[in-house]
Amino acid sequence: MNHQNLRTVHQLAAETPLTEAAWRWLLYRRKDNGLDAAVVCVGSRILLDVERVGEWLEARREGARGAGR
Repeated sequence: MNHQNLRTVHQLAAETPLTEAAWRWLLYRRKDNGLDAAVVCVGSRILLDVERVGEWLEARREGARGAGR
């Protein structure tokens, strides 16, 4: 993992179409939705690895295609 790929929720929201609130909800449910693989906790701070977030988003997109959406 490259430390330069780590982002806070605020930074990630600025770089993606999802809002900060949407990312926080996804993080709250991260064990259920698989996003926990992209999370790095440092003390009380939550950081996200943008490469793994990208992989997670791509898997969601592929899953939606496979479901006939």
